[in-house]
Amino acid sequence: MATIVQNPILKGFNPDPSFIFVEDSYYIATSTFEWNPGVQIHFSKDLVNWDAVGVLGDKSYLNLTGIPSSGGVWAPCLSYNKEEKLFYLLYTNFKSSYQPPFRDLDNYLITAPTVHGPWSDPVRLNCSGYDPFIFHDDDGKSYITNMIWDYRQEPEKRSAGIIIQEYDRQQKRLVGKVSTLFEGTELGQTEGPNIFKRNGYYYLMTAEGGPHYEHAVTLIRSKSIWGPYELHPKRYILTSSGTDEDTLQKAGHASVCEDADGNWYMAYLCARPVKDGRCILGRETAIQEVEWREDDWLYLKSENIYPADTFIVHRNVEKMDNSKTTYTFEDERFRKDFFTLREPYSKERFSIHDREGYLRIYGKESINSIIEQAIICRRQTAMSFEAKTLLEFNPENFGHMAGIIYKYNEANQYYFYMTYDETKAANVLAGIKIDRGQPTILPQEEQPTLFSDKVYLKIVVNKEKGQFYYSLNDQEYIPVGGEFDTTICSDDYAYGFTGTMVGMACQDMSMHEHYADFKFFSYEDK
Repeated sequence: MATIVQNPILKGFNPDPSFIFVEDSYYIATSTFEWNPGVQIHFSKDLVNWDAVGVLGDKSYLNLTGIPSSGGVWAPCLSYNKEEKLFYLLYTNFKSSYQPPFRDLDNYLITAPTVHGPWSDPVRLNCSGYDPFIFHDDDGKSYITNMIWDYRQEPEKRSAGIIIQEYDRQQKRLVGKVSTLFEGTELGQTEGPNIFKRNGYYYLMTAEGGPHYEHAVTLIRSKSIWGPYELHPKRYILTSSGTDEDTLQKAGHASVCEDADGNWYMAYLCARPVKDGRCILGRETAIQEVEWREDDWLYLKSENIYPADTFIVHRNVEKMDNSKTTYTFEDERFRKDFFTLREPYSKERFSIHDREGYLRIYGKESINSIIEQAIICRRQTAMSFEAKTLLEFNPENFGHMAGIIYKYNEANQYYFYMTYDETKAANVLAGIKIDRGQPTILPQEEQPTLFSDKVYLKIVVNKEKGQFYYSLNDQEYIPVGGEFDTTICSDDYAYGFTGTMVGMACQDMSMHEHYADFKFFSYEDK
């Protein structure tokens, strides 16, 4: 009995998977960068159907205020200590821009008996480099690795290798010497360290080549955790470099685990180009089966080093259809799929209690702000999709705005919104495109006049093309503003690490008090 599963398994903006198996469940933690909650932990009994829980949704764990786009949480590490029966979660809060030569960040550690919490207070580990990882050895000791950033080097060498230091679990701090385990291969940009142990060998898996089309997974091993380490005979055990026609590109940043039946799987990030090498879904997570051979090295079971469009689960599993969802606001269950930007979900910005059956969003700063926006979004999870909402809003001036947003970051986004036009003395529908920081506002003569405070708003995306629509009756939808280019919302155009999000927003650039009500939000992959 077996089930063939389509990759990616976690679709849309789910990079840097940290993959473990505990008791009867698989867990994958992925990065969310400037979006809150700061880590999403996915869990599954069968590798096919996944649920998720958000972690770090409070400022006591993670303060993202003022964090630049694609800063925030980089490459979390999820592990489990069998002796303590505790989950460990390590995460980086990246706080600086990418202006050379420095990178400012802090690494933290928290623990919990289950991924649902309660999570301990954060322990600050170090700030020498990102991608922290913890390994629990069978002698009771624990070790933390991370990449090291050396600002003195040339750009291609600033990612200067992987360091290790012992972590004292009782004292809750790093102790002893710091050693360099691996300076990397000629690909450079060595990061994403993962250590695991088998048959007396310590294996160190890293990501190399940067998070783009040259990305690769490297594996080295040693009989001592301190080294010296030898390189895998294939050098790179996974990459999509040189496979331009394959579906899954940018393959790298991997993590492996063994399940209860002795099957070994690798989770890794990948991306799917839509046009001209641009990936509007961001970096996603795929899974592939791996195997051990007589030489005590790990290999892809597919007999090559390239990502596969499918993988096999060794049981019959029915795939649940979650391609279409209508979110209503009678309770908080919708939040499982939604993220807020930098600031946590709070009653100062969002409420389902102020008007029964509606999500009320209190307007804050503009869509350019990196401090306090009132925006709530979910991932785009397919190349083509449709999303719509019913907005009720009573703007009193042009600084009051509310609507549906399609966003990569502050410099690359589209916004379709209701506002007030004092020259018409009426509500209007307006739109704005921001392309590498340059705004284009829909001309006033093209802005539909609304003699209503209630309107249905819709976005339809078909790969590289998008279109906004409105309706007064949810029957006849009228296009506004013409087709737009979705590919400006991609890592490859925007020079970031996130992915495209779609959702609801409200601004009050007069008093930060005016609100908008949303009756529902529907999303359907096409």
